[in-house]
This record gives sequence, C-alpha cells and structure tokens, in this order.
Amino acid sequence: MVLPSLKALRSFHAVARLGSLSAAAEELAVTPSAVSHQIKNLESCIGVALLIRQGRGMRLTEDGKTFANGLEEGFSRIGEAVDELRRPARGQRLRVTVPPVFCSAWLMPRLERFHALQPDTEIVLIDSREPVEVSSRNEIVVEWGSFEDSRVAFAERLSHGEEIFPVCGPNACPGPGLSGATLLHREVEGQTWTWTDWPTFLAATGLGDAATRDGPAFTARLLLEAARQDKGVILANSTTVREDLRTGRLVRPVAESLKVDEGYWILTLRAVRGRPEVRTFVSWLKEEFARADGLVN
Repeated sequence: MVLPSLKALRSFHAVARLGSLSAAAEELAVTPSAVSHQIKNLESCIGVALLIRQGRGMRLTEDGKTFANGLEEGFSRIGEAVDELRRPARGQRLRVTVPPVFCSAWLMPRLERFHALQPDTEIVLIDSREPVEVSSRNEIVVEWGSFEDSRVAFAERLSHGEEIFPVCGPNACPGPGLSGATLLHREVEGQTWTWTDWPTFLAATGLGDAATRDGPAFTARLLLEAARQDKGVILANSTTVREDLRTGRLVRPVAESLKVDEGYWILTLRAVRGRPEVRTFVSWLKEEFARADGLVN
C-alpha cells in the first residue's frame, strides 16, 4: 500500500477542519502556498479532486468531505494511541480550563465529589477570562456560548434553559422594581463571549423605564463579588448564582428574566476522548449539572 505523505495529509486535514488555506497555514506554521502545494500533491497521488478553488476561497468536493471525515477519525485514533503510550502507569492528570466565575461559584464547591470518585486522577484547574481553544495543553475546556458547529473538539452541552436576571445582596435590594438601583456592569473589553448587557435586558423585559443609576464595571469574577458585598445589582446567569440564591447570599430584586440560547458546554480534545479518566470526568460533570437542574437525585 502506497500512502500519501503525512505532510500532505496534515495539510488537507487542517484546511478541511479550519475552512481556509490561510488558517491552515497559520496552524502548521507554513505559507498558504506551501499548503496549497501539498494538497495538489495529495490530489495527484490519489487521483481525486478534494477542493474546488473559487477565486481566493475554496470549498470541499463531496469526495473531499468523505476523505476529511476519514482523516479526522484516523488522526484521532493515532492521537489516542500515542497518548496511551505516554500515559504514566499510575495516576492521571487532566487539564481543565474554565471561566473564572463558573470555576469559583459552581465547579470548586463540587470538585471534592470527583476526587472521592477518582482519587488517582489529578485535576489541574485553570481559570481563563478569555475563550480558550481545545489543544494538547487544554484537553478539556468548559465554555459559555454555543458550540454546535465546533470543528476542533467534541462539544457537549452542559446547561439547558439558561436565564439571565438581576441579583444583588439583601441589603442592596432597591425599591419597587429596579427603581433607585445601582446597576453594575460587566467589563467586556477584549473579550469575545456573548453576554447580555443592561440596555438589552431592560429593553427586552420592559423594565427600561426604571429609574436606575449607572455604576462601575467589573470583570466577571469581581462583578459577582461586588453584588455579594451589596455594591449594586448585576446581571447573572442561572447556573452560577443558584447556590447564592439558595443560601440567601444573593436575592432577585425583580422576577423578570431573559432566556438565552447560550449555555455552558464541555469541549474535549478529540484525541483524548477515549481515555477512561476523560470519559469519567465528562460523565461526572454532566451528572452534576443534571443534579443541579433537578433532573436526577
């Protein structure tokens, strides 16, 4: 069996996964022309057109789509095999990257339950203010957003029916509605997460006429802490403030809420999906979300 070169296969795999020659070139640290040359060699080797060039763009042929799916599965199996050999005989280590507020308000209080379930698995927990790509350094990523079309990772939705609503400390609860409330804002400069801001929320819920005062902006983690310290009213998502509401640390000054399509997702590097500790952590995380939502006991 005469196989095409690995360099040519990697070049086509990157183009098919990322959707462009330039993005593939950046990932492979080569020029777009070098990627194009490798794909032409690949097409010559197998005798099938894989791409249709359209001006400066391109799209996969039907054969190209079929071949790309086969390569995805093949590279994933190679990755799993290599990872299996690299894995230490005892003890496992998982890098899990999560948003800061989700980390402190939701995951950290529950992590001991996972350690009790898997005492030999060491969780390296990393919080990140910015969206993070799944990679060999980020095997598992929990993100807020929508990832139905994720090309680089296996994506599973964790939270369903998320709502955005105002919360504040008991001593900062304003008068009727949000009248007199100080609205604290989320600092989003330099971030690409989709997040509902106050003008959007007020307009969508009919509370736009409330006599409110604009307060300062905070990063997400500091914003939650400011609300806990009675500094004003913030917009929060239902997952991260559930425990604060249960204990009375935070209260809802108004009943209005806004349902959103976004939610928390778990993104897993395809090459490590088969590892037992990865499967166990993902299953545990999904079960914890289901328990919090009252879907299981």
